[in-house]
Amino acid sequence: MGGFSTLRLSWEQIKQKLESEGAKNKAYDSDVDGVFDIGAIPSQAKRHLIAFDESEVSTTSTSATSVKQFNLVKLSTIKHNWTKLIVIAEGYIDTSGETANLDIVIGGTKYDTISWTETDYTIKTSEIDISSLADGKHLVDFQLYVTGGTGYQRLLEVWVE
Repeated sequence: MGGFSTLRLSWEQIKQKLESEGAKNKAYDSDVDGVFDIGAIPSQAKRHLIAFDESEVSTTSTSATSVKQFNLVKLSTIKHNWTKLIVIAEGYIDTSGETANLDIVIGGTKYDTISWTETDYTIKTSEIDISSLADGKHLVDFQLYVTGGTGYQRLLEVWVE
């Protein structure tokens, strides 16, 4: 015979285990409504990947041109009350001495710019405070432009906390 073994615990040991595990669970769901309290979950668990794209785009335009977009939903009633947007982007410029820029625009407002002067793909990041965004759907637009030459952008990851 194989497979299962029997664990012999007294009723008191079982009760202690239930009480200790219940206390751990209540730490994450203080009002026991079945929805975790987002503030009680350790920080790694609060980060969520919400957009990902590896398609290569390029431009020779010196004016900001939309290259990638997605919608961000912030909704406090279901605990999607994000406070930080983390962007990881890979890009480069093909001409030494020039710059490729990726503007991060949310709801028509530019929040940050990631720039590359490197002539090989390089990963850079941006952390944006979005705590003041109202509940609702917000268009996140990534706009690429250059000072000269051709700018390239490939990997794009967007995380929220």
